[in-house]
Amino acid sequence: FARVSGMEPAWFSFNSKGACPACRGKGYITTELAFLDDVSTPCDECEGQRFNETALSVKIDGRTIADVLRMTADDVAELFADDPQITGAMSWLGRVGLGYTAVGQSLDTFSGGEKQRLLLAKHLSGVSDFSVERIVLDEPTTGLHPSDVDRINTLFKDLVDAGATLVVVEHNLRVI
Repeated sequence: FARVSGMEPAWFSFNSKGACPACRGKGYITTELAFLDDVSTPCDECEGQRFNETALSVKIDGRTIADVLRMTADDVAELFADDPQITGAMSWLGRVGLGYTAVGQSLDTFSGGEKQRLLLAKHLSGVSDFSVERIVLDEPTTGLHPSDVDRINTLFKDLVDAGATLVVVEHNLRVI
């Protein structure tokens, strides 16, 4: 978005210049009630999109930064098919089994296993030579559906075939 608009990248971060001034980039307003639970409502100014008008005025193929952050990894890879850095990172999200998540999903909404797979995808997207890679994983399949365990096993096999060294501490017999 910064490259297309010529603006600083900070304009496309809800933690920086691009943040909605009313909700400070959270997308919601929290009302504290003395003896009751707090109530969160979508921000009236940004309508929950987290960005200010300047950031939302820039569009790529008719989509704002807020639209892109709500998309899945596969959809983002398709939108930015001409950018190998973006498509590479998005393909790793799919390979670790997180293709269903929105790329802008808040980390506090991920389970422990999802966070671990997200860190793995982030790490692997920056690796160019797997023959020198050493990866240590502790219980990477905790809470995963059996089909996701199979996906992770396939990924582990592919990494080892590419020359990576994996140390996996696991109790799941499907992995062992």
